[in-house]
Amino acid sequence: AMLPREKKSRPWPWALGLTVGAVILSAVTVGVLSPAVAEKTEGAFFEMVRGIRIFGVAERFEAVVAAAMTLGWFCLLSLLLTVAGHMAETLHAGWGKAGVWISAVLAAVISLWGRRAPAWPFALGALVLWCLLPTLFSRKEKNSKNFEKST
Repeated sequence: AMLPREKKSRPWPWALGLTVGAVILSAVTVGVLSPAVAEKTEGAFFEMVRGIRIFGVAERFEAVVAAAMTLGWFCLLSLLLTVAGHMAETLHAGWGKAGVWISAVLAAVISLWGRRAPAWPFALGALVLWCLLPTLFSRKEKNSKNFEKST
């Protein structure tokens, strides 16, 4: 919702597809691993893939899965930084590049501190960043568009 778009396309098919994919991946992982093993590991999907064999020949999929997971994290980080830049640009023209850099530095600092921190500040931050701010920005954009139409 925060990314700039040329056309007014609907983002819900992508969100629905990603949600269904995550549910399927979780169901497959739960079906293969025991709850005790899944509880002890951080990457349950990666642990599941370690034991896959196809026709007794192909055994090592860890490298492929590790590359795919790394690519996914990189894409997510790029998306989040793009959204941060767009939000900064929405606040004030010309702040987009600085918003990206400030967000990257904050993410690096938080990632160093994040493993030892309690979960509630992150939940509160996610609520503010993903619910409250986009709502405020969408209202600001709608009000400015309505004002332009009336003048």
